[in-house]
Amino acid sequence: MNKTILISIGLICAMIAAVGIMYFNDIYRKAEEPNICELVLRTQFEHNTSLPNKKDGAYCIDIDNKDPSDNFMARFKGHQPPVKKGSEFILEQDVKFSIDNFRWLNNWTVEVDVDYFRQPKCGFGYTYRIIWKVDCWTIEKILLLWIS
Repeated sequence: MNKTILISIGLICAMIAAVGIMYFNDIYRKAEEPNICELVLRTQFEHNTSLPNKKDGAYCIDIDNKDPSDNFMARFKGHQPPVKKGSEFILEQDVKFSIDNFRWLNNWTVEVDVDYFRQPKCGFGYTYRIIWKVDCWTIEKILLLWIS
């Protein structure tokens, strides 16, 4: 076979492999985002003191400015206080958590922004850096961005 043809075939194979890897990475990352969201939300819930009487009010969540799926919400079934979709948020009664801006640094490190809001002039914004360690996602760093 001609050397030029072999080089061309090699380049085509390399391009196909690169596209396949990018496609796989995108699928992998989208599949992991709910697990990352759950980790971040459970951490926020654990450290939140805005609902002193956990029988009143709820934690409401949205992801990328949308209500999470019913499958995702099922992860919090039975949680106290109850966890509801962001569209069910009641000002000054509930606490709203918003997650957005996933920034994948590589397949093992992601940064995500989290906002917390209860009432006017009562909120926080954070960036979480989350890394994959051995067999689970772990919070490496939490950076406070703003307070109101």
